[in-house]
Amino acid sequence: MRDMLALLGVNVSFSMLVLALASGIFGAIAIVGIKGFIVGLLNVYRKFNILRLKMAGLTVETEAERRIVTGQAWEEWCDTIKAAGAVLLSPGCPQDPFTQAEGYRYLSRLVRASLEAFLESSDTNAPRLVSLVNGSRIAPCKLGSDNPDNH
Repeated sequence: MRDMLALLGVNVSFSMLVLALASGIFGAIAIVGIKGFIVGLLNVYRKFNILRLKMAGLTVETEAERRIVTGQAWEEWCDTIKAAGAVLLSPGCPQDPFTQAEGYRYLSRLVRASLEAFLESSDTNAPRLVSLVNGSRIAPCKLGSDNPDNH
């Protein structure tokens, strides 16, 4: 009987912990909103990773350099693009050749615009504004459908 109560006590304590955590999360969301909560959560995750690197005797820069030199950063980026392209083959997507080709074309334009904005124009010493959606290009990048108000 005593073991059962001890076990029950652990379960009650765990349940109370989960309840307190859930109420804390909902309270934080109510105060800062969903966006603020997600940004805060990502900030905690970033700080945790920086602490983990420091404990291993590394810095963010050395870890980034390692990922570049080993090719890990490139492989992860390519895998991300491959996963985005795989969405075109998922159920519910049109499977005719023309629509599939347009999907890959759209994805390639988003990749190009992202590379221009976040890689080629990411000099912190000389920042510049770059429009992701620019209809004056030969191959314009569109986010979603055309906007008739822009014509």
